[in-house]
Amino acid sequence: ADMNEMDIADQAAQDVNQGQGEQEADDEKDLEDVQEYAGSGPRDLWDGGADRSRDLQMLNALKASAGALTRELVRQDEKLDRKIDAALGCSVLKYQTLLAWLSSNDLPDSSRVVLITQASLDRLPRLEAQLLAWRGPASVALYVPWSEDREETEQSLDRIRGLYAQLVDAGIGGVVISVLLGNPPSEHEYDNLY
Repeated sequence: ADMNEMDIADQAAQDVNQGQGEQEADDEKDLEDVQEYAGSGPRDLWDGGADRSRDLQMLNALKASAGALTRELVRQDEKLDRKIDAALGCSVLKYQTLLAWLSSNDLPDSSRVVLITQASLDRLPRLEAQLLAWRGPASVALYVPWSEDREETEQSLDRIRGLYAQLVDAGIGGVVISVLLGNPPSEHEYDNLY
């Protein structure tokens, strides 16, 4: 069936009208989108507006409570470990310490570098050489082994006093010496090995 020219013209007019209808509907939708955005409040926008600070406060509160929860869980875990160790007969041996047992009044200010070291009594000559070469502030922890003989312990402490006196005589200030006194030997293997 042949279409005549009139039918073709009518069909073209209908297509144009239908296209205009689709364009008008699309334009109306675009207008609605613009009006919705223009009428939206601060909370509806991408940056959160004025209520953003409230959201940040809530987030910070959640972070703080998570930190508190973590600390509490660690505390409970440590408590449980202590109960298990007590039940198994294991315990951590606490050392008696003499913090800042010997120290001068010439303590360093916070901007200076401080040498921090540890040693046992058999290393005193090397420690003395190190501190004389350093000639600056130092914090030293010295281990004194356990002895049943109190005089032996006193002799060890006298050796440390002698080292300190030599350092002071050499003009070295700002040295702090702390002492870690050894525990008596244990009958339990666990305590000796760990």
